[in-house]
Amino acid sequence: MCQLFETLKVEHRVLHNVESHNQRLNRARQERWGCTGYIDLRTVIHLPEDFPEGLHKCRVTYRQDIESIEFVPYTVRRITRLKLVPADTIHYAYKFVNRAHLNQLKRMARCGPTEEIIIIKNGWITDTTYSNLAFFDGKRWFTPAFPLLRGTQRERLLQTGQIYEAQLRPRDLNRFITVKLINAMLDLETSPAISIHQITR
Repeated sequence: MCQLFETLKVEHRVLHNVESHNQRLNRARQERWGCTGYIDLRTVIHLPEDFPEGLHKCRVTYRQDIESIEFVPYTVRRITRLKLVPADTIHYAYKFVNRAHLNQLKRMARCGPTEEIIIIKNGWITDTTYSNLAFFDGKRWFTPAFPLLRGTQRERLLQTGQIYEAQLRPRDLNRFITVKLINAMLDLETSPAISIHQITR
């Protein structure tokens, strides 16, 4: 069966939001493979003694068990434009290593190096190919109520009351000023804001 993966933020040699990743990893193992044992990523991710300072991405690949752990330096990708792309049959409830269907959507949208897509499923705004979304109306941040993947950063921001769920269709975009991409590596403070006018069909 397909491999899954988790991406954890490592900043100044500290792993972030580990418990949320633990919960998602173990829930996926139970739902897809019937695993009942618990894996605590704190006990399997070991930073080398000479691990450098700065921002890194830790990628944990797994099926029933952990299969690989790798660290790579992380730089925020510059996005200047977002394209709305319908995809009613897409399914991405788990973080699959195989992302061919997501990459195909980007190719169909003819995305350039600084462009990304917003996936519309059954008329609802969902996610980009690598992040959840947060829209700002001048007072509060709102995230689509029907994401393809319930990201760990999204869940943390909901639990702490920094963002709110909303059922959003493309016609609702004119209610907002900016949008941010949020994921394990991009929080609400550090993710660059993109003008709502940079969202096109």
